[in-house]
Amino acid sequence: MPFKEIERKFLVEKPNFEYIGVSDVVHAEQYYIADSETTEIRVRKTWSDYSEGGEWLIYTLDVKSKPNGTPERDEVTIDISKRQFDALKLTILPDRAPIIKTRYEIDYLENNGDRIHILEFDVFDFDKDFCIMEIEMSSVDDEVVVPPFVKVIKEVTDDEDYYNGNIAKRVKKELVEQ
Repeated sequence: MPFKEIERKFLVEKPNFEYIGVSDVVHAEQYYIADSETTEIRVRKTWSDYSEGGEWLIYTLDVKSKPNGTPERDEVTIDISKRQFDALKLTILPDRAPIIKTRYEIDYLENNGDRIHILEFDVFDFDKDFCIMEIEMSSVDDEVVVPPFVKVIKEVTDDEDYYNGNIAKRVKKELVEQ
């Protein structure tokens, strides 16, 4: 059964995570293995050595619909074994580079105190100054409140250049041109 992911995305200056109450740090290595007009498929290795629940490591196969002008996407995630991950990552699309990133998660309580947003800051290994901030929402109608400690460059929710699959294309192209 697909999960509905509802999020808004922003290109932001990378904040100093030491001072803003990080609740979790998750590392990810992902490989795009299929792509169409409406769907992308990736395999992903995620792990944390920071989590309150202790260290963990998981391998997944993710099928995600592409945004269609709203911040809402369908997503199906299937746990796979390390062996399956290792085999599937070899089928990476030839025009994509692996995406290596660190996600800093912050629980942000809005000023009125009645709602917590989970803020996810994706820091890519190739960019130390900027990152992508995702705000998870429960409804497309939720008001987005950006915390005062975040310097937004621009909203990129609907900007295809900032989809991870397209970032993987750009990184591959830059590596080939070097």
